[in-house]
Amino acid sequence: MVNVAKWGAIGSAVVGLIGILFLLAFYATFINSLGTVNDVCIGIQYVLMLPLPLILHRLSGARSPVGAGAAVVGTAAMLAVIVLDYAFLAGWLTFSQQVVPISIAMLIGGIWLVIASLEFRLTTSLGRELAVSIPAALYVGYPLWAFLLWRRLRQISAGRTT
Repeated sequence: MVNVAKWGAIGSAVVGLIGILFLLAFYATFINSLGTVNDVCIGIQYVLMLPLPLILHRLSGARSPVGAGAAVVGTAAMLAVIVLDYAFLAGWLTFSQQVVPISIAMLIGGIWLVIASLEFRLTTSLGRELAVSIPAALYVGYPLWAFLLWRRLRQISAGRTT
């Protein structure tokens, strides 16, 4: 399971970075196709993120209902982002129908990210992932958080825990 999460973390980091670059390009030019690429990247990024709540909770060894609940809510938020994003891309929802619910789902996913980082930090030797969890929760810092998590998961899967 760590290997799945490891590849999910690095894949979502790369796709997230590409999405952010296209979002910035969209705001610089207002060319709609650039925004569409960002929307596609968001859907892919969140699919790749799906293993992270479970594995982070498992690795923390936490038995708290807060951590378990956060993992469930984080997963549900990710699924909501995926469904809303692809419903928008398929034309089933307009931007105005989708923007508020997807923003709320992304915010809830961001709250999971901060809670998971804190829980993981309290129970393992997590490094800088916690420090970047707030910017990551706000979307723009996510690629760095996921990259740091990928590095940490690589160490764990190799048996190094320091």
